[in-house]
Amino acid sequence: MNRLVALLDRTSLKVCMLVVIVFLGVGYIGKINNTSTRGYAIRDLETKVRQLQQEDQQLSVEIAQYSSMQTVRKRVEQLGMEQTKEVEYVKSVDGAVARR
Repeated sequence: MNRLVALLDRTSLKVCMLVVIVFLGVGYIGKINNTSTRGYAIRDLETKVRQLQQEDQQLSVEIAQYSSMQTVRKRVEQLGMEQTKEVEYVKSVDGAVARR
């Protein structure tokens, strides 16, 4: 009878250990899967950040080009604008700038 109880105890201990090992293995695989999925998402976001930084640099260069005096003078000539000789200011009597 003692041998049977001891055998059952060993068998149930083995089964419990097997269940725990299987449970931990499944949990580990799930964690690895989750980590790798997040890794791919992070890589995609880093790629997007690099693309946006490049676009920002290109736009900064364009802004600098369009803001340069040479470009502004060229655009003034294209539009046929002239430099004024005299500046006249209009004073409003009652503070109104537009009439209805």
